[in-house]
Amino acid sequence: MLSRIDHNHYHTLFVVLALVLATLSLAVHLNATVLNGIHESRVLETGREMLELDNWIVPHFSGEVRLQKPPLPYWVSALAFKAAGEPTLAAARFVVTLLGLVMLASTWLIARAMFNRRTALLVLPVMASFLLFNTEFSKATTDPYLAALVAAAIAGFAWAFRSSGKTRAIYLFLAYLFIALALLAKGPIALAFIGIGAIFVRPKATETIRWAWRWHALGVLLSLFPILAWALLVMQQLPDAYAIWRFEVLGRITGEVEELRGRWFYLPALLMAVSPLMLPFVAGLVRSIFQRDRLVLWLLTGLFFLMLMSSRKAAYLLPLMTPAALIIARYLARLDEYKERGYILWIQLLTNLLLTAALLGAAFAWQQHLSWLAAGVGFLLLGSAAFLLRDAYLATPSLASLLISGVLITTFYNGILNASMPQDITLYNLSQYLNEHVPRETALYRQGDLDPRLAFHTDRLPVPIDATNSADVPSPAWLLTRTPLHEPARLGWSAVLQTRSRNGSGYFLYRK
Repeated sequence: MLSRIDHNHYHTLFVVLALVLATLSLAVHLNATVLNGIHESRVLETGREMLELDNWIVPHFSGEVRLQKPPLPYWVSALAFKAAGEPTLAAARFVVTLLGLVMLASTWLIARAMFNRRTALLVLPVMASFLLFNTEFSKATTDPYLAALVAAAIAGFAWAFRSSGKTRAIYLFLAYLFIALALLAKGPIALAFIGIGAIFVRPKATETIRWAWRWHALGVLLSLFPILAWALLVMQQLPDAYAIWRFEVLGRITGEVEELRGRWFYLPALLMAVSPLMLPFVAGLVRSIFQRDRLVLWLLTGLFFLMLMSSRKAAYLLPLMTPAALIIARYLARLDEYKERGYILWIQLLTNLLLTAALLGAAFAWQQHLSWLAAGVGFLLLGSAAFLLRDAYLATPSLASLLISGVLITTFYNGILNASMPQDITLYNLSQYLNEHVPRETALYRQGDLDPRLAFHTDRLPVPIDATNSADVPSPAWLLTRTPLHEPARLGWSAVLQTRSRNGSGYFLYRK
């Protein structure tokens, strides 16, 4: 028998527990010291250079103009750095953690607007257990901004469709405000995701709702105003900005901006994204397809839209985690009605126990690399496994135990084990050496392209210099290169340090 968790006695406690665990799953990444790949480097280094150059209109990345993405993530990162007093990963990722909570709250609001309280309750731990949600909201990239703001805008429409008078006007105002922010975060793709979602969150009895479409047209125009105003300011400084934007936007459709992955990449990526709840997702998806449910139409329409694009990246699925979570939450809320409920619960219980055992075994093997935070989350995971074993002994699988253990499994796997695995910290160590030995008032030059993570960790951008005039640089000065200098002593330079990363990239430091 499925235990009920939507009684008044347990409702508030479960909501608080789900939110605490979700916050923990997002916040465990804040103590990381190393940038997570080139996409995070682009956002954070651009924000840092925005402060350094004091140019809030035209973003720069590694000293070059960067107009491929709108400026909101750069602005927010720069403001976070300014509030923190220095560019730090924790400051920028704290903002992304807040965005993760915004997406959780928005998905809950959509569920409350469309379904009952039980479904809305279940959607919180369902979303928090998604591997893709946990992974992407631990990185300060543009995708969490898009997903959270898209979900917030759709939540505004969902409630506006079910309200009237001034209340409807307030919800619509908030929806179009979030549209404006989403456009500033990722560009025109935000309109597609929000439009798809807004269509499918409308009530079925649409004939009872009379909409003044001219006011919606006005709302769209007003939401376009901030990004158009920014674009005009940019074109005043850079006349060729339009050509860059045209190539970036149309190239995603025409294939000029192309990735090597196949068009069907998103199907396995979607299954991985909803792990460890893949089984209820597939079961809920099948039932929704046969019922021609609005949620599955929302998900499949968004998926088809992504497949038409030439770019392929798992993070682009992030806005579709809202309908995916709603599909699972509604399926689980109705699980008592389905004949397969026993199979679903027992298989999921066994899956969670096996995953927990594997994770704790890996943690024991890597215990010397783990922190006290890892131990704390590990004890929570062990406690959830104890509840699962109790449920198995009593032959009454509890949905609450399954979902809470799912959140902890994802948190421990992604936020603890993956974050604690040995990483290539060559660039980080080199940046710490530069911060300690190269004074701020001394010139730091570079030859060739350097990894932007180096500039971020050193909080400065080395000045480019050509190999032909490196001998004319007045001393004292320092020089970073990717290849060794030919006859450095003849040019006046003396070798100080050389290092090599795991991928074979070399860095050479010289002093004059």
